[in-house]
Amino acid sequence: MARVSQDVLDPRASPTLTNITPVVARADAGNDPGFLAAQIEMSGAVAMASTLGIGLASIKHSKDTTSAI
Repeated sequence: MARVSQDVLDPRASPTLTNITPVVARADAGNDPGFLAAQIEMSGAVAMASTLGIGLASIKHSKDTTSAI
């Protein structure tokens, strides 16, 4: 809770996924805990890979993705 009260972590963040190229996407976590952004970026990478054979995705502005691994 300390990270939330210090505005380091935003529990109400709404991550977004932006396609950079047809096979590369980037998720902006909006300072969320990380697991929701990881799910969004992985779904995007899998969708690209199923269509084009390869899909790469990264996450920015995430505070912790270890729970998604």
